[in-house]
Amino acid sequence: MKANKKFIEEDEAVSAVIGVILMVAITVAIAATVYYYVTVMMPSGSETAPTFQLRTDDLEDRLIVTSADTGADWNRLAIKASKGSTDCLDAVPTVLFSLNTDVTLAAAPTVPADATAWQAGPGAETAVGFPISTTIAVEIEDAQNLMSATEYLDLEGYNYVGAAGIIVPEVSVTLLDTTANQEIGTYSFTSIVAAAT
Repeated sequence: MKANKKFIEEDEAVSAVIGVILMVAITVAIAATVYYYVTVMMPSGSETAPTFQLRTDDLEDRLIVTSADTGADWNRLAIKASKGSTDCLDAVPTVLFSLNTDVTLAAAPTVPADATAWQAGPGAETAVGFPISTTIAVEIEDAQNLMSATEYLDLEGYNYVGAAGIIVPEVSVTLLDTTANQEIGTYSFTSIVAAAT
């Protein structure tokens, strides 16, 4: 009985100020632990794009690789184009591209009316095309294809409405890294000449 009575009589405890300080310290420690696990232990999901260098060949209408990191892959890249001049036979010209081979067309391609990208059909066609626009981007490769020096993208123009002999003046081609979700660079051409059909 005496022990219980003594316990009740002694009402000393940690003061309210000390209690608040301890709770704040515990909260900060928990927040720091969670932050560490989120930022360090878990992958961030973003990647940096491998480095590579391209040069434009305005005579051949090509983007040529001059150097590339080990991890540089055509599969990561998408392409889009815009034109700076309206001096063109076609209101909506199309750019064709082919990787490491010249653009060839067995016949005039059918470009969908909704202005999305199209894949050339079977036969001698080697090109993928898309209308010149600032919004449409097309993947260059759908399978792994590591980049190396001297490889190239061959670019040709094609008239969306079917008139022959299109020359698309002042074309800017932009490459995007779809994995790292960033723009790689923009490359300017004085003009892009039509592919032969």
